[in-house]
Amino acid sequence: MASYYYQEDNHYPNDNFNQTVSVSDFGGSTVDVSITQLTGSIVSWDMYLQRYKSGAWRDVGSRSGYVGVLSPSNRTFTDVMAGGQLRIRIYWKGATGGETGNVYIPHTGWSRP
Repeated sequence: MASYYYQEDNHYPNDNFNQTVSVSDFGGSTVDVSITQLTGSIVSWDMYLQRYKSGAWRDVGSRSGYVGVLSPSNRTFTDVMAGGQLRIRIYWKGATGGETGNVYIPHTGWSRP
């Protein structure tokens, strides 16, 4: 069984915030994503599992939530099809509701067996 693990440090919306995003894909039909926040206030987010198909990244699943220093976020995407290139898109809504932005984790995606 093939496995994939990726971790990236992120600073959204600025350097006062410090999140770590981890993606785990151990084969089977699930992809697990964890977000921990080391500094900063609570940040809301929307998360999308994307698959590269026909020359474009397409959303195939979504989750939403928030993350804070004392409140990590753990989400699981189920029934994920084998094969293809995948990535996670996180749309940060910002601590004040006015700051937004996308982060792609990992930016180039990973290959699923």
